[in-house]
Amino acid sequence: MAGLQEVVSALVYGAIQGSLFGAVSLGLSLIWGVMKVINLAHGELVVLGAYLAVLLAKAYGVDPLLALLLDFALGAILGLVMFYAILYRLIGKVDVMTLKEEMATLLAMFGLSIFLYKFFFIWTESSPSLSLYETMPRTGLLAGASAVSIAGVSVEAAKLFVLAVSILLAVAMHFFLSKTMLGLAIRAVAQDATAVALVGMDPVRVKVLATVVGIGLTLLGGGLVALYHGTGISPELVHIYAPLSFVIVVLGTPGHLWGTMIAGIVIGEVYNLVYALTGSLSLGFAAAFAILVAVLVLRPEGLFAKR
Repeated sequence: MAGLQEVVSALVYGAIQGSLFGAVSLGLSLIWGVMKVINLAHGELVVLGAYLAVLLAKAYGVDPLLALLLDFALGAILGLVMFYAILYRLIGKVDVMTLKEEMATLLAMFGLSIFLYKFFFIWTESSPSLSLYETMPRTGLLAGASAVSIAGVSVEAAKLFVLAVSILLAVAMHFFLSKTMLGLAIRAVAQDATAVALVGMDPVRVKVLATVVGIGLTLLGGGLVALYHGTGISPELVHIYAPLSFVIVVLGTPGHLWGTMIAGIVIGEVYNLVYALTGSLSLGFAAAFAILVAVLVLRPEGLFAKR
């Protein structure tokens, strides 16, 4: 049975890891909510962002914090390529998604996920700067950063930085979607692409923007994963972040980014508390899916969907 200090530690780390879960899920939520595309390659793209951040830090001496911004930029370019290479032909000019389009995009994203997962092994085997198991170096601004005590729990400075960036991302995306013309256009397409076209706005361009921002956020989330996991990253992280991200987005309602962050923190707390009480990570993982099943039964549209 866990003592009080173990429970307090689980709550502290649950909030930090939950914020990471939420940040990693923002890109998936945006693309799903706006374009009704379920990105089955999301987990692989997260791990790709983690590997790119490590490569930039180790091989090119880039500060880990700057590597996050470069991750976003590279993700934005990748998102542009993904849209025109895959999504444009399938749903570029489709205003209302039917089962046919949904299945086509689902299969395309599934194929991309398999390709990326195999690519990691080929890439790391052929690159002298990477291996299958990597650790993000604590250099630059994070070099020598001391741990901070929160409620008697010692927390590494890098993890607190992950918490701060995750919250900042949620705030920035809320401001972008609610206070800028481009953000309002994204929200409008999510609600009714046909109506957007009738008022003279090009839904295709808005879908491009949503994909660019969504994949950029996903790779940036991967960089945060590399910073958080001080013990190292590997392709096996796909099996953690992919399913948890889908749970979080469904709970928070696709397209509702604040809902995604809140759901991420809830799952992080449950995950860590169950582990503290039982000593089993598998049970913590199972508890997250038990919450998903309960919510789907009671509120299948998600906790933050408007009725």
